[in-house]
Amino acid sequence: MASRRNPLTFLIEAADDIVYSVADIEDGVKKGILTWDALRNEITKDGGGVVTDTLKRLDKILKAGRAQIPPGLPDDVYVSAFRTAAIATLVPSVLTSFKDQYDAIMDGRYNGELIADCHAAPLVKCLKKIGRDRVYCTPPTLKLELMGRKVIGDLMDIFWEGAKQMPLNDTPKTKSFPGKVAALLSENYRRVFQNSVNRGLPEIYSRFQLVTDYVCGMTDSFATRLHAELSNGI
Repeated sequence: MASRRNPLTFLIEAADDIVYSVADIEDGVKKGILTWDALRNEITKDGGGVVTDTLKRLDKILKAGRAQIPPGLPDDVYVSAFRTAAIATLVPSVLTSFKDQYDAIMDGRYNGELIADCHAAPLVKCLKKIGRDRVYCTPPTLKLELMGRKVIGDLMDIFWEGAKQMPLNDTPKTKSFPGKVAALLSENYRRVFQNSVNRGLPEIYSRFQLVTDYVCGMTDSFATRLHAELSNGI
């Protein structure tokens, strides 16, 4: 079946759901947007049956071989332990879901999401709701999103000037502005671009892919630092 999805895509999508649903909540607590007590109350109320096991794992992590959890631990310690405990709960649940749906996945009949079909789905759903209602809509998060949009948009505009005139079989010449920009593009990405064109892929598509892959491959810190350098710190 030509339209059959690679089975690994289901696992990758589930892994993304797990990591981001937990990490975003952890970030919210560490930034003081949400308290650990509020988070614990929310997941205990709406997180489903796996919450009990998750909190037991969390207690073991915090005790670290001691008879009891040390008093006065800050919220960020609790939420870091929660991240570890939640992932330890969610991953086996997704793997069980994958095994249950294996035949349908391999036959191309499965159109669902492993994270939605696993028994830990209520916990992920609860975490995502907390994120939407309590974290993503706050001014610090909104400002970060706006900054990210500005940084990514500006870098795409700048590096497209180089990508659209990148030589097909030579290194960029830095006498012109597009050549200067092209020279800043990673040599590895330039080589992939040239190889893709030589393999017969459409040239314009390969140029779009060059600039997109380069910007998408940046870490947040590298992108913001490069943006500041290219815009004189503005």
